[in-house]
Amino acid sequence: MFKPPRNGDISLLEFVKATNDVYKRIKMFRAKTLNSAQLDDAFEQLINIAFYFGIMLLALGICGVDPFSVFISMTGILVPLAFMFNDAGSQYFQGLLLIIARQPYDIGDCISVSGVTEAIPKNGSTPWFVENITLFTTTFRCGPSNEVATVSNRSLEKTRIINTARSQKAQIFIFLKLSIDIPYKKVKIFHSIVKEFVKDRPREWVKLGAFRAIRVEADQGYIEYEVIAQHVEAWQLMGQVLQSRADLSSFCLEVMKQMGMRYVSPSMPVNVTIQPNEEDADTPITISSSSDNDDISEGSITEDKIDGFGTSDVTRLKALSKLFSKPPPPPPMNKTISERSLFSTD
Repeated sequence: MFKPPRNGDISLLEFVKATNDVYKRIKMFRAKTLNSAQLDDAFEQLINIAFYFGIMLLALGICGVDPFSVFISMTGILVPLAFMFNDAGSQYFQGLLLIIARQPYDIGDCISVSGVTEAIPKNGSTPWFVENITLFTTTFRCGPSNEVATVSNRSLEKTRIINTARSQKAQIFIFLKLSIDIPYKKVKIFHSIVKEFVKDRPREWVKLGAFRAIRVEADQGYIEYEVIAQHVEAWQLMGQVLQSRADLSSFCLEVMKQMGMRYVSPSMPVNVTIQPNEEDADTPITISSSSDNDDISEGSITEDKIDGFGTSDVTRLKALSKLFSKPPPPPPMNKTISERSLFSTD
């Protein structure tokens, strides 16, 4: 019930938490008992139907009536019903076997449903908490979003159901990137510091399982290490496990900063040369006019638009378009050309 630290002292807060855990277990036991009673009542009804059916056949035999002749006379009704409820009956009995025979979960269990061949994430799957179980359906509540879902038992029959309440203590995986230039002695010191951090918290951690290199990237300049720690709780108490993992990750990052072991990715080479764009050179320049006419460019002066202007206007527009699109070359250094002489027509 109580998990004291290494010095053996228990604070008032830890005492209240332990008492609260016992209270939660009692409430969960009551909920499981009530749900088991409901399942037993539903299963008893099925047994009663089969029992009274057998009593009916026995009564017909005692009265001198052949029960088989009765069924043969009802064949015209029973056969269409059999084809109609064939799939539904098969699915119902598959779900019934899942709940009665396999019993993969109970009320309050945290489970994860996935395909049989799907890979399992190292840091836990999406949690679903079982709220209600019947012979037909099962009601789940999603842990992160608190959403409620109802699933038929038949649909769960061919899936892989991970029950964290029946699993062992959770294992935490933390991935760290250290620079390839860090000496190995420094890495061993880092390992010993993390090991002492885990050892000083027996209420959270069982042990530091492993600290090993799993990936070497010489071109990128880093070595990736894997830290594996075993928590005292299973993934059923996901909130506590995730909080402990966050604390351990933050501690590792802070130690890396203090020891100068934090990996900084190298900057990527960037070419900043500017190349001319041929499309920009061919783009026509728009000439604005102070009159009410629309903007006219050199590319927009075509034969079908000349009819609206005089010959001199078209010639002037083409000349202005060429003047703005191709500026005149700069004058020589030993000569001074005024603005008037530059635009003169002589």
